[in-house]
Amino acid sequence: MNCDHPADETLQQFIDNKTIAHREIINRHLKTCGECSIRAEIYKIINEQLSIEPGENFSPEFENCILKKIKNVKVKNAVNKPLITTAVILFFGLILYLMIFPEIREILGISFHFTFKKISQMYNYLFQQHRYIFDSLAIIIFSLIIMIGFGLPNWRKIINKLPTSKP
Repeated sequence: MNCDHPADETLQQFIDNKTIAHREIINRHLKTCGECSIRAEIYKIINEQLSIEPGENFSPEFENCILKKIKNVKVKNAVNKPLITTAVILFFGLILYLMIFPEIREILGISFHFTFKKISQMYNYLFQQHRYIFDSLAIIIFSLIIMIGFGLPNWRKIINKLPTSKP
């Protein structure tokens, strides 16, 4: 390029209407120079394609209204419901376990003031013949499996709701 041709930056400023001092000189040059007028046309097309449309302007009241709504939202603790359900299941499982095994009640000093004839009959039918420790362990494990089986879906919900640390 010759020294007579305006630099790309100067030509772009001319297209953007940012140069005032040399505006007449560049305008005369563009009328006489075909190469610079083509460059100027290309810059105009690019400038039109790159122009950003003005965005929506929101009033300050809109922002305040949104902030008030956010502040008034009550956050529900999603962990409470599964945790309470699991605690109730474990409590009733423990009560059932204590009803089935009178020896445990005697050791712990717990007495029930109501009778459960069917449960004691079932206990007598199933466990009076075999009083080995392995039978008791089997019942304990079975009771735990039942309690965990009912409580496991709730624990999964609890674990999924816990916050995770992001690296």
